[in-house]
Amino acid sequence: MGFFDFFRRVREPALNQQAVPTTDGANALSPVLDATLSAVDISTSHPGDTQILTILSERVNLALPRDQVHYLYFPTEEAARAALVEAQRVGWLGAREGVYQLDGYPDWSMTVRRDDQPTNADTMPGIRAFFEELAERFNGEYDGWEAVGFDV
Repeated sequence: MGFFDFFRRVREPALNQQAVPTTDGANALSPVLDATLSAVDISTSHPGDTQILTILSERVNLALPRDQVHYLYFPTEEAARAALVEAQRVGWLGAREGVYQLDGYPDWSMTVRRDDQPTNADTMPGIRAFFEELAERFNGEYDGWEAVGFDV
């Protein structure tokens, strides 16, 4: 089962007891991402993710798509740009400048965003695993994520 197959059928209630919606038709998201994340064990969660999701669940419907931003750091501009290309290949967009270096810091930052999927206990473990693996592959570090804390 691919990562986004979770959205094709009704699941057990998510962290905040809200069900993930069922969608009709083919998966509009990248089959590359499905293949990349299908081998990821999503049975465990990062404690920081659980904490953020708990806070979000008190304010928003976690079953709805919401804007997510993820932060990664790399030792060189070339590594950051290569990682950005990989993230874009599976549907993530460069946020802010995409790849940039902050004054006074040696590392290069890569920031990506996406707003077409829910941010919940079913999605975040696989997304975190994807970015942790991406950072490791390019000798970088995954620094975490944030999400919009209100429903539109």
